[in-house]
Amino acid sequence: MKSNWTRRSYDALHEWGDKAKREAIIRILRADGLDSVIDRLQASKTMGVWYGITREAAESVGADVVEASAKDAEKELGKTIEIPKLKCRGCDWEWQTRTDDLRMCPNPECRSPKWDVPKKPK
Repeated sequence: MKSNWTRRSYDALHEWGDKAKREAIIRILRADGLDSVIDRLQASKTMGVWYGITREAAESVGADVVEASAKDAEKELGKTIEIPKLKCRGCDWEWQTRTDDLRMCPNPECRSPKWDVPKKPK
């Protein structure tokens, strides 16, 4: 039986644990003719079956694809997340928030609940 694994289906398989992505993964696997893999994944009750399939896929695509996929994953993990700076329009205090709870300006001298409302002209 000829295996139809591609880099795209190999990468998609590694996202199987994310239930929100499963429909897209199934479309990719189906496009590569991997219907039997889809059946096995959907019937499995543990991730042990998934692990076995990833090993089969790795053998099929070869070491070069596996290495390239791993390098791309490492790059993705190494990306820094840019947290935007916020600024109080009352006192011009700038900060980066760690939470979505923005009830007031964190400046101890201001503490304005209207930190995001522009100042009224005098």
